[in-house]
Amino acid sequence: MRKKREIIIYHLSHSVCTKIIAFCKNRLYNKKDKKRKEGVFTETAAEKKNVYLVQPTNMLSGAIYLPYSIGVIAAYSWQFADIKNAYALKELLFLKDEPETVAAALEAPFIAGFSCYIWNIEYNLRLAELIKARFPHCVIAFGGPQIPEDTTVLRQHPQVDVLMYGEGEETFCAILRALDGQTPLRDVPNIAFRENGETVVTKKAAPGDVYNFPSPYTGGYFDGIMADERLRGIRFHTIVETNRGCPYKCLYCSWGDNDAPLRKFSMDRVKKDLEWSAAHKIDYCMCADANFGIFPRDEEIIDYVIELKKKYGYPQKFEIIAAKFKDDLIFKINKKLFSVGLNKGVDIACQSLTPKVLENIHRKNMSNEDFAAELKRYREAGMITFTDLIIALPGETYESFCSGLFGVIELGQHELLNIHNCELLPAAPMHAPEVIEKYGIKTVRSNLRQTHGSTHAEAVYGSRSEIVVETNTLSRYEWRRIVRLCACVRAFHSFGLLRDIAFYLRWAKDVSYQRFYTRVFEFIENEDPFLKGILDYVTRTLDDFIAEKGDLYFADERFGDIYLPFEEALFMCAVTEHERFFAALRPCLAAFFDDTALFEDLFLYQRSDVTVPCALPHEETFLYDWLPYFENPFAPIPRQPEKKTNTVRFTPDRYTDLAEFTREVVWYGKSKNKPIVQNKQKTAAPR
Repeated sequence: MRKKREIIIYHLSHSVCTKIIAFCKNRLYNKKDKKRKEGVFTETAAEKKNVYLVQPTNMLSGAIYLPYSIGVIAAYSWQFADIKNAYALKELLFLKDEPETVAAALEAPFIAGFSCYIWNIEYNLRLAELIKARFPHCVIAFGGPQIPEDTTVLRQHPQVDVLMYGEGEETFCAILRALDGQTPLRDVPNIAFRENGETVVTKKAAPGDVYNFPSPYTGGYFDGIMADERLRGIRFHTIVETNRGCPYKCLYCSWGDNDAPLRKFSMDRVKKDLEWSAAHKIDYCMCADANFGIFPRDEEIIDYVIELKKKYGYPQKFEIIAAKFKDDLIFKINKKLFSVGLNKGVDIACQSLTPKVLENIHRKNMSNEDFAAELKRYREAGMITFTDLIIALPGETYESFCSGLFGVIELGQHELLNIHNCELLPAAPMHAPEVIEKYGIKTVRSNLRQTHGSTHAEAVYGSRSEIVVETNTLSRYEWRRIVRLCACVRAFHSFGLLRDIAFYLRWAKDVSYQRFYTRVFEFIENEDPFLKGILDYVTRTLDDFIAEKGDLYFADERFGDIYLPFEEALFMCAVTEHERFFAALRPCLAAFFDDTALFEDLFLYQRSDVTVPCALPHEETFLYDWLPYFENPFAPIPRQPEKKTNTVRFTPDRYTDLAEFTREVVWYGKSKNKPIVQNKQKTAAPR
């Protein structure tokens, strides 16, 4: 996905908030001389009907996205005179304030339209319930990728009056006109609503061209938010689109599941949106294209972003989701972003290396040879890469997943392995009953504890994840084992706890990464109570979760008031007991070596190479010249280190506060390889 990585973010522009209820047919709002009553909105013909759009978003570390989804809906509809004359667009609601307070502050709402995502659906349902109780005639409309293309939400939630599917600008505008009496509501495509006790589902239609769609940024729809004194101190992030759509139809993803072609926004709009962000000092801008770099003009867009940074100093980060194929243009784009510090890393995704699984999910990867070549050329250019894999895709077995996991490392991904749970997204093709039955998909629901989100956020204001834990080729026990194995592999290899030793054994002794890390994992699971205790502590919610008795998360107040993914938690638990951790692993690691002196030398180097919270700069003398040996993981193999006495000075980033260390080194710093000591240099002579 989006959470690619959150690929889901793209659909912010596809969500829609619509309105409709059967009573509207009576045109209560067009009758003159009606009186306002508590909970009922009536008006004279001259009065405008109040519209509220709602897109609650989580705040992370004092930063929050401007509500792009409802912004584009508003910008499109309110460009027309008839909409302006009939409807009053009220405040855009995007903060997760207390629902009771929000509902009480609304002014006679005619419609409240909600943009629904995995991170806000529970909040939206609660707020909708409160609005409906206070204003019974207010139309409650739900749209967005958390709404499946059926009528389930209407059946299960009486406070919801209308559903809207797919992209929303044109359809929402058509609904407004229908409710104003201009056209029959049944003629509006891509919606479902109740009428006389029956559910009406209108015809499905592909979305239209977006080239001339107006922008919420330059249209002023976020100006009030930016100027609001109550929001002073909050850092805003922006989302921009340069094109919309995805030519691929991945089974697990709701991005490409429509009949629309890939469509471009005008270059004029794109550049003006980017300049708005830069001029407003937005430090982080996310490009929500599914495949940036798919058009030749995308290089021009990057050149313009770089010009803006030189002019304004912003954005400081510009994140793209690159097109999913090997291409010199994509490399060139990423290199340009890297040259001015704008990119956070390059995603070279694969999701699975198992041919049958790729066939099942309708995905085609680049060849393994091309994948390895791409990793190498990005590494040689100094750029960090990351690769996504998904657990429990249809057809994946325990053995095939492990083969793919270690296969990615063998191909050269030594930096960031992003292992995602497979989530059953309501608008994705995999959510279809026939697909669920075909692959024996079984899920467990967990309250969403958003990675790096605050532990103080109440679960009722979050959402629930539908995580796949079992298929007809993977048992729950195997799923649990994969999750624990992945935590170890990511902490030990991606975060560097054992990466130097793994490199040496692979290059000099031809010990595969799978053999090495599988043995370490078995040693932890079965032979050392201390190490098993750490892993059990980190994954302590797993057993209750798969038994459907609890949620899936990790939190420890020592590391801050945030939820950590298992691999970050495991790394933190290991480095806080650095000496004991390595001492416990020593016998397992030593068993791979015949040369005791070489092992002890490498073992010392590995321990010194890991960033530890309270470590001081220190020097160590080695029998072998390890520093240059590990500089290039793509060098030809087999090879041996040079036996030459030398002294290396290690100067790690030093933090005495564990929460700060977790944030700066593990969370923010993992994309810069900070869990490994960055400042290492040889001294003139041993001391």
